[in-house]
Amino acid sequence: MQNQMNKRSTAFPVLYIAVVALVVIVGIIYNDSVDATVMERYGEAAPAGGLIFELLYGAILMIPAYFLLQHKKLKWCVLFILIGAMVLFVWEHNWCSFIMNNELEHSSMLQRGLFLMNVVLILGFIPSIVFSAAILWANDKKVFTALTIVATVVAVLVSLDQCPVILFMGLAIRNDFDILLQERTEAKKK
Repeated sequence: MQNQMNKRSTAFPVLYIAVVALVVIVGIIYNDSVDATVMERYGEAAPAGGLIFELLYGAILMIPAYFLLQHKKLKWCVLFILIGAMVLFVWEHNWCSFIMNNELEHSSMLQRGLFLMNVVLILGFIPSIVFSAAILWANDKKVFTALTIVATVVAVLVSLDQCPVILFMGLAIRNDFDILLQERTEAKKK
C-alpha cells in the first residue's frame, strides 16, 4: 500500500496549492483597491481586517494541501472547507453590513436589505455543503465526480472564491478516491 501511495500523482494537490495562493493574492489586491474606494466615497476607513481575513482564509485552505499531498486522512478536508466557508461568510457579512449601513438610511429598507444579504451569503454555503457531502458519503467515483461538478457550478453562481478551491480539491480527491473509501471502511471497523 505504501509503495502504491508513493507512486500517486501530486499534480492536482500542487494545482490546489497554486489556486489557493492565487485566490488569496487576488483577494488581498481586491481588498486593497476596495479599501481605497471606500475611503474616497464615504470618507471613513473600510472595516478593518481585510488582510487578516484573506490570510486566515488562505491558511485554513492550505491545511488540506497537507492531506492531499500525503494521500491520507482525506475526510479532514471537509472540516477545513467548512471553516473556510464560515470565515468567508463572516468577512462578506462584515463588508455588506458596512456598505448597507452607509447606503441605506431608512430603517425598514436597511432591515430588508440586511435580510436579503444574509440569505445570499447563506447560499454561499451550498457549494461547501454539497462538496463535503460528496467527500463524506459518496460511495461511487461517478457520484463523487457528479457532486463535485454540481458544487463547482453552484460555486460559480454564488461564491467565486470557492469555485477553484472546490474544483481542484475535488480533482485531487477524485484521484485518491480509493484511499478515501478505504479510510471510511477502516473508520467503520473501529
